[in-house]
Amino acid sequence: MPPPPCRGGLEELPQSPANVSADVFRSRSLISSARPAGATDRCGQSLRKHARQPSPIGIALPARSKPLAAALMMPYARFLRGCETTGYDIELLQRRFGAGFEQVAHRLTTLQRVGARGLPFFMIRIDRAGQASKRYPGASGAALVEADGRCPLWRLHHAFDRPGSLMVQLVELEDGARWLTMARTVTPQGSRFGAVHAEFAIGLGVAAAQAGVLAAASGFDLAGRAMPIGLGCRACFRNDCPQRSVAPAGRALLINERERRTSALTFAGD
Repeated sequence: MPPPPCRGGLEELPQSPANVSADVFRSRSLISSARPAGATDRCGQSLRKHARQPSPIGIALPARSKPLAAALMMPYARFLRGCETTGYDIELLQRRFGAGFEQVAHRLTTLQRVGARGLPFFMIRIDRAGQASKRYPGASGAALVEADGRCPLWRLHHAFDRPGSLMVQLVELEDGARWLTMARTVTPQGSRFGAVHAEFAIGLGVAAAQAGVLAAASGFDLAGRAMPIGLGCRACFRNDCPQRSVAPAGRALLINERERRTSALTFAGD
């Protein structure tokens, strides 16, 4: 059924989520050659109004298309074989499958097919302010992904100081969970000359008990000393942390002018 005509000879698209996205309106010229004066302006205002309304489908489709694209570029069986034969070497996997670091990292979180499981990786993407824009826990169960805050002692935040370099770190949370983590910066392509270029840090990790097969684990004593980190100061109860900025939630700060401690901030319950 053809779309109903708009007053003035302009065909008006149905107001379904699929048709009100800005891309649709930009890609179709629906103005007829015969129209009374002023009709174009009125209908143009209507189109612009709808174009500004976010389309649920328009927003969801790009997000859903990326895993599909990754599956086509990195077929499950081939990718898993590549992981196992290279020790999950991300740089080699990038070259073998023609994918970027972030694409490979995301694909690593999906290797949980019954009968053909890979390691249970998690992935998180943050900006310089520490704000997370992507969280993929995979089958890891890692609290690091879901936490509202992050610890400045985690090298994920240090990746911005060494753009493009892979930073590997063994960390331990307060509950004793140990993770081998990798961090690297990525810069999305497509920005025009002179524009602000976005920069993110990708954090990737797997339980230390399962990380022995990783190429990135070479030289690490996975049962040895790890960096003690938390889930952000408000959720962390570690004593004498030199990096602490606020007391844990529900705890009061203690001020003692006669004591000098590693941390400038101490709290009730120490």
